[in-house]
Amino acid sequence: MRVSDLTTAARWESIFEAGNSGPVETAGALSVAEGVCRGRRVRVAMTDRSIRGGSFGVEECDALSRTLERSLDDAMPVALVLDSGGARLDAGLAGLGAFRRMYRIALDVRLKGVPTCALMLRNCFGGASMLAMLCATRTALRTGRVGMSGPAIVEALSGKSDLDSSDRSAVDELFGAPARAESSAIDLLFDEGDSFGDVLNQLIGNDAQMPADIREQHERLRQRLEGAGARLQEAQSMDACDAFQSGRAVGARDIWLLADKIISAPAGQPMTLTVDCPGQAATRRDEQLVLSEYVVHLALCLRSYRAEGRTIVMHARGESAGGIYVALAAGVDAVHASSQAVLRVLPAAAVNTVLRRSLPDETLQHALDAGVVDRIVHAQENAASEHDQSSSLSDSG
Repeated sequence: MRVSDLTTAARWESIFEAGNSGPVETAGALSVAEGVCRGRRVRVAMTDRSIRGGSFGVEECDALSRTLERSLDDAMPVALVLDSGGARLDAGLAGLGAFRRMYRIALDVRLKGVPTCALMLRNCFGGASMLAMLCATRTALRTGRVGMSGPAIVEALSGKSDLDSSDRSAVDELFGAPARAESSAIDLLFDEGDSFGDVLNQLIGNDAQMPADIREQHERLRQRLEGAGARLQEAQSMDACDAFQSGRAVGARDIWLLADKIISAPAGQPMTLTVDCPGQAATRRDEQLVLSEYVVHLALCLRSYRAEGRTIVMHARGESAGGIYVALAAGVDAVHASSQAVLRVLPAAAVNTVLRRSLPDETLQHALDAGVVDRIVHAQENAASEHDQSSSLSDSG
């Protein structure tokens, strides 16, 4: 039987040695367990695509948070087996808040150097791709697809001339695991006949800790951008924060420039980042660059900045949505929202494409209750705050 067709129970059997695993805990589309894989103890979290496409709602995010917290305490390796379209859109802001909390813990796990690996199956999109690209080592099924935005979303937001989602060869050329391996976003490809346990064993390696090398990652992503024709040197003289305040989606270049600003900020310098950004760009060009890696890199830069004892606050002034919201909100100390801010799981057009229906806008109070924002800033306080924020951003460059 093909590895992608195995039942969840059969996958567990192929990972752990007989008699050397704990109970499997199931939370919606996610199941977690720990046991011995080829002589090495590991925690594994696995999505089940037969349950709502393996998507991450509140229940799944909370379960993964608990798993990650345990490894944050004892440094046991974590393996993620992902076949998922990402966040569950109809969970609304409650789901977005849960994903933010979970991703913050995941960032801390990675920065601490806990061994982490991702095994990607047929599909790994959106928030699932952000989890995968956060891991120290990654493998994918040779016939799998990986991306920040799925083919249908790229077509809907950038036009059929950019990507025809019905053109299978074009989709595979863009999102296919072999293409991701060529770009170095994936370390290892595996085939349908391979054993889950053998593949994970190759990924986990030894138990040595592997802290994220942010500056090495930054340089590698810079080279990828410049190899694709991006002119970064002249752009670095401009305000890297402008793109995040422009009311438009941000691409890999915008994200790298902001990350560059953050890691170059003086020691001890507090920072406030004003955001009016409906999400990350859904374009062929950005997906060719493996946009998920840039989004994750920004989150790591922000969280690392905080870990060094510096503070950074995100001020949501307009629209905030998507994976770029998660990267920002999980990485900063706090999210403050102006009274005119709008928070969404994804931009409305993307939601309509995926669900074939719209979702009602939720209020800022819903966002506060869900943990999507930490504070609502009103009226006069907002005007004074925005002046202070623009000053701190200029000073931090």
